[in-house]
Amino acid sequence: MGVPPPNIPQRCSAPLRLPYYTAEHLAAGPIDELLQRIELLRDRGLMGGRPTVAAVLGGVALPAIRLSNLLEHYEDNAGDVLRGKSADQLRKWRNVRKRAIANLAALIGDLPIAKISRTHALEFRRWWLARIEDESLDIGTANKDIGTLNALINGVDEKHQLGLTRSFGALRLRGEKHNPRVPYAPEFVEHRILAPGALDALNPEARAITYLVAVLGMRPSEACGLVAGTIVLSHDVPHIIIAPTARQIKNRAAARSLPLIGLALRIMSKFPGGFERYRDGPDALSATVNEALGAANLRPTPEHTLYSLRHTFQDLLTAAEVPPRIDHDLWAMRSGALSMAKGHRCNRNGNSSSASPIRCVARFLCDPVARRGAGHARALL
Repeated sequence: MGVPPPNIPQRCSAPLRLPYYTAEHLAAGPIDELLQRIELLRDRGLMGGRPTVAAVLGGVALPAIRLSNLLEHYEDNAGDVLRGKSADQLRKWRNVRKRAIANLAALIGDLPIAKISRTHALEFRRWWLARIEDESLDIGTANKDIGTLNALINGVDEKHQLGLTRSFGALRLRGEKHNPRVPYAPEFVEHRILAPGALDALNPEARAITYLVAVLGMRPSEACGLVAGTIVLSHDVPHIIIAPTARQIKNRAAARSLPLIGLALRIMSKFPGGFERYRDGPDALSATVNEALGAANLRPTPEHTLYSLRHTFQDLLTAAEVPPRIDHDLWAMRSGALSMAKGHRCNRNGNSSSASPIRCVARFLCDPVARRGAGHARALL
């Protein structure tokens, strides 16, 4: 998607750091505002610069921003949001916004955003209510569309200082349900998913990532994003670093380091450069793994997916009575350093080199493969 040229009023008045107002707005406002602008042009010796004078005094037409080019104008001022997104993340980010815009345009036409009223927004809300009733759609999908349009129009309004009303504000539908992820039973993971041969139908990279999610509790997308620079095998405590590299991570709390022992260490030793096949393809990974789990009767319910393994890990941390600080660091509730290396370091065999009661035994308990010995881990890989 192309980026539109710079807005003329903004470009012409930027050196004076003045907000752009139309001539009608200035004429209807306090006379002092208009006089101050004229005096500023005179004092700066800019009275002879017709483009600047026109911009400062509201004589330049604002760009015609319609629904069809709303996203382009929004992106032009959204560098902070887009920075660091991978191609796949950017595609998904745009698709959500394209869908919302297309749904509204199909209902009211390709109107200029200055012509979109509260009446149009309420019509869109009623349209979604009817779809939810007729098609059994999720309320969350409607709210996502409404919130997306609100953010896009407000963002462009603030950039161009159009003075639009907040047509889509406070329109969210009540009754949205947030269905929690369904974890696997730990025994099922240990005896079925981590059984030798259970995942042989998967390609080596997909199988390895599935094991990482199970024994480290990391998000599948975090495993996909690992690169050589974030896989540290030569450290006293081998570990991986979850950080934005070629793609954004979920949030600031997701930035953390995870120590490697047992199966996880074997996996990263086998894939020291990461997983090229899924580097920017977490959706493809999830589809592949979930299909394979289903074919192997490893999904007790349709709600059990690859991501469920991350929540099983959380259950294991709770069962092991891992202290909250370490729990948060591993589970990515807040930004954390290499927690397992602080006073209770683990060596390559997963043993603790500290007598502290907060030991790497907690990690060891969360790795059922390690409890069965190295031979079992070799059989999985």
